[in-house]
Amino acid sequence: MSNNPTTKKQNNIHPSFHKELFKLNLRSASDHYGKYLDKILEVTGGKVLHGYDEFNKKKQ
Repeated sequence: MSNNPTTKKQNNIHPSFHKELFKLNLRSASDHYGKYLDKILEVTGGKVLHGYDEFNKKKQ
């Protein structure tokens, strides 16, 4: 593989496992955030924000 950061690594995990992992992660997030998860996803557009500053940059 090259050192190019845009090169994606091949993923050898079966697609059904991805679905199970997604459901597990979603359940963990909904347990943690509870009723606020829908509002968080609505505000962020479903994207992961790593800090409040990143969210403020998009608003300006």
